[in-house]
Amino acid sequence: MSRWKKPTRPTISQTPLMDKCEQCGKDFDWRYAGLANAKKNIFCGHKCFDDFRFERKRLEDEFKSL
Repeated sequence: MSRWKKPTRPTISQTPLMDKCEQCGKDFDWRYAGLANAKKNIFCGHKCFDDFRFERKRLEDEFKSL
């Protein structure tokens, strides 16, 4: 009898964990994708997060230049 545990695969919940991206408005499933920042903004992936960050930076720079 082996003393080592058999490797187990992580279990994925059968119920979909749906949410809505705040940048593009697309519905996505948290089981397969998703990203949240410290301010609890929810994004469907890194592309939307980067778009949000660059847009915020652009608006801050525009406001400072006024």
